[in-house]
Amino acid sequence: MKIQKINLYKFLFIFFLVSLLFKPIWTFNNQDLGKPGNDDLSHWLHAATLVYDFDLNYDQDYKIETEVFHQLTNVPPHPPGAGYLSSPFVKVFSLFDRTEATRMNPVGSYAYLGFFAASLFYFLAGLYLLSRIFINKSYKYQSLIFFAILVGTLTHYLTTRFLMAHAVEFFLCSALCFKFENNYNKFQQKDLSIIFIIYLLLSITRPSTFIYSLCLIVVYMEKEKFLLKNIFKLSCNFMVLVLFHFLISKKLYNTFSIFGNYSETLNNQSYEFSFDILANNLPKLFNLFFSASLGIIWTIPVVFFGLLSLLVFKGNKNNLISSIFLFLYIFGALIVLMIWEGRDVAFGQRLLIGLIPFCSLQISKLLDLKYFRNIFT
Repeated sequence: MKIQKINLYKFLFIFFLVSLLFKPIWTFNNQDLGKPGNDDLSHWLHAATLVYDFDLNYDQDYKIETEVFHQLTNVPPHPPGAGYLSSPFVKVFSLFDRTEATRMNPVGSYAYLGFFAASLFYFLAGLYLLSRIFINKSYKYQSLIFFAILVGTLTHYLTTRFLMAHAVEFFLCSALCFKFENNYNKFQQKDLSIIFIIYLLLSITRPSTFIYSLCLIVVYMEKEKFLLKNIFKLSCNFMVLVLFHFLISKKLYNTFSIFGNYSETLNNQSYEFSFDILANNLPKLFNLFFSASLGIIWTIPVVFFGLLSLLVFKGNKNNLISSIFLFLYIFGALIVLMIWEGRDVAFGQRLLIGLIPFCSLQISKLLDLKYFRNIFT
């Protein structure tokens, strides 16, 4: 009887998510995707160049004069990863359109719906990978943790601003956790190749998430694995990642790294970083978590309770290096918020979406302790 109930809950959960495909997305914005330089439009244009032109040349795709688009290559300012990974779905759905969707305004087309299908797919794929970890590790309370994910800010970007990169970001971070959690020999070349392919995709999807997620390599390293040959393997794979990242950046932005292009874009939009800004925002950390106005505890609770679980569980006590990199991983995510100063139009806490998979696992590990099992059973 209990198994039947679980299967019923899973069916209802999946049915709810699939039903989102039939949401009338044409009512989100019946005019356009906003001004040139907006995230949504940039990600759409990245997908469109593959779907309609089968290339990475943006020169003749559209005519627009704005300082945020690259002056030489005409490429939108935002990283291309989400658009490229969503392009197969956009292509399939575009086959139902009588004519090609307008590059600068796809609203009302089936191709536009395809991007929504892609976001839903990557979200479901991310949940599936997390569920595989829960099953392999025999963690309980999977439904509770998934509910905490669904009530957070990720759902906003999945169902409303689905052209954003966050569904793909969630999937890639879930894939990293899946490889790290379930891989007993992380230094086999096959597994290292998969891990660094995921990192490459993350680097061209959400650069800030890529930077702090690099810390997970060391976080998940056992103390006895800190050997010269393993460090050499990691270094070689990382250099290959850098090479491919460089080639993509050179093609799109005529620069060594997408990071440099994005920093230039932020400067053009008057987003300046200084240590004074960082120091002034440090005392605001309490408000960041508990403010009644979109505090983390309300908008992305799985991250809040994940960080709380880390404080209680204290991670790997016998590995000082891993503990240091765990701190850098969390601090790297939070520092982006402090620098950004909540300038996002909708849910500034979206910058922490990359922490969701890791924090979900920390909650699971804490609830799996005997003390908490006795409380919840």
